[in-house]
Amino acid sequence: NEDEWNGAWSDKSPEWRFIPESKKEEIGLTFESDGEFWMSFRDFIKYFSRLEICNLNPDSLSEDELKDGVRKRWEMSIFEGEWVRGITAGGCRNFLETFWHNPQYTIELTDPDEDDEENKCTVIVGLMQKNRRAQRKMGAECLTIGFAIYHLEEPEKLPKPLDLNFFKYNASVARCESFINLREVSCRFKLPPGLYCIVPSTFDPNEEGEFLLRVFTEKRSHMEENDEEIGTTDIDTRVKEIQPEPEEEEKK
Repeated sequence: NEDEWNGAWSDKSPEWRFIPESKKEEIGLTFESDGEFWMSFRDFIKYFSRLEICNLNPDSLSEDELKDGVRKRWEMSIFEGEWVRGITAGGCRNFLETFWHNPQYTIELTDPDEDDEENKCTVIVGLMQKNRRAQRKMGAECLTIGFAIYHLEEPEKLPKPLDLNFFKYNASVARCESFINLREVSCRFKLPPGLYCIVPSTFDPNEEGEFLLRVFTEKRSHMEENDEEIGTTDIDTRVKEIQPEPEEEEKK
């Protein structure tokens, strides 16, 4: 993007005449048509309503060091999956009857973060669509995607994968802000230690595509695909069906 700001503190604006050359060199100031520019904070909050920060590696999210002087390293789990029409493309929780068909991944959080007063674990979940750039050349747009996280209180009593009854009577404990048609959606959460299930999905059922699911944690965690066994659960008739807030769809 070569469109640049042309107001105060833009390239070659008069304001720069009052800044010493040493300071310009210190901040790496250059005047080029490269889409990068400077502006005042007042103008920034006036003209922008959303800020997105890209971290090439989660280790750059924090400069904290351990007692032995070694930087913290994030633990990462990666899974590749696919939404297949009529099989694993169940759509979001709004479509309860098919939502449980989606791929499921369990993650066990055992140790809270260092010096966390709430004794919670930081979890960063990123869901990326695969091969969409190549498919875009053929006229295919990005799918509208998102994910939800569920707490598994008594996993030994639950089927693998989680079935319709589970999602009917249990609400998610965390989820992405909205389903959106971007190549990747990611969110950061603070969760108590325990076993959780992440369910990535498209907004509508029967939309096909491949995806990459990445999960980062501060402490070591165990993650696996939740499809090893098929089972059923007995539902207590005293338990009421959960009516969660509908998932929202956002278009870019």
